[in-house]
Amino acid sequence: MSSHRFAMLRQKPLKILAALGLAVGSTLVVDSGVASAATTTNVTLSAAPSSPTYGDTVTLTATLDQPAAGFVQFLVNSSGVGCDSQSVSVSGAGGTATCPYTPTSAGSFLVDANFSPTDTTTYTSASATQISVQVGKANQAALTMTSATTATYNGTAYTLALAASGGSGAGALSFVPTNGTATGCSVTGSTLTAATAGTCSVTATKASDGNYLLQNSGAAVVTFSEANQAALTMTSATTATYN
Repeated sequence: MSSHRFAMLRQKPLKILAALGLAVGSTLVVDSGVASAATTTNVTLSAAPSSPTYGDTVTLTATLDQPAAGFVQFLVNSSGVGCDSQSVSVSGAGGTATCPYTPTSAGSFLVDANFSPTDTTTYTSASATQISVQVGKANQAALTMTSATTATYNGTAYTLALAASGGSGAGALSFVPTNGTATGCSVTGSTLTAATAGTCSVTATKASDGNYLLQNSGAAVVTFSEANQAALTMTSATTATYN
């Protein structure tokens, strides 16, 4: 090869660089036209307490495995709740979003959490695996007998109107009698009746409903007394003659 031809070959790369506006030693970055794939984001959903009862507030928590900012939508039985859209800020390996939720009744609830990233180019949207939260029935408030504890024979029967206060929910109120020193203690509706004077023990019960457990009162002792007779007057004559 002649020295002239060799010199021409050496000059071609220089001409190409010049045409591209690059100096010798520059780095050429080639764009393939294919965008980098967004990082897959995973969401873990939890609830605390794990076994709540009616009236408890349940804290729903969505935890990300990527340092991605965005929003988490919480759904209960496929419907949004009061805190259904919570922001997530970048925090270490992954941010969290929490939602305090108070169940509207006892029973089973299905909870979902869906994450939407602010930067959709870098991170993917994600949905947590659905969880079930079982909400148990709550204890009722205390139930107390409030009716009188003494009654007197009324001329036809030993009776007393029963009453109680307290409890919770819509369960029916009932009374259960037990013979003490009296006999025939029984209840019809809210009226206590005994066959004889003496004592009857009575307990009030408020039935369970959809949200509350059954509640009993403490036993109340009712004393039935005999009535005083009407005044007794001697009506016979006060004088007599030898017959």
